[in-house]
Amino acid sequence: MWYNADKFVQNTTAYNNNTIVVVTTPGPVNIESFAENTNVTAILMSSYLGQETRSAITNVLLSLKSTW
Repeated sequence: MWYNADKFVQNTTAYNNNTIVVVTTPGPVNIESFAENTNVTAILMSSYLGQETRSAITNVLLSLKSTW
């Protein structure tokens, strides 16, 4: 994980009790601190999806139907 990711999630969840953490990573990472945080309601993990990353994650989070 990038520098201070745990602190960033901790600060965000202090203000929002319905936080979704999106992790884009090329391999396994330790997300135990996110999973144990009661204000994290979902964790979405993906690898690098290319130029449609933003669209794909938005579709998943908003439950939009894929057009392809």
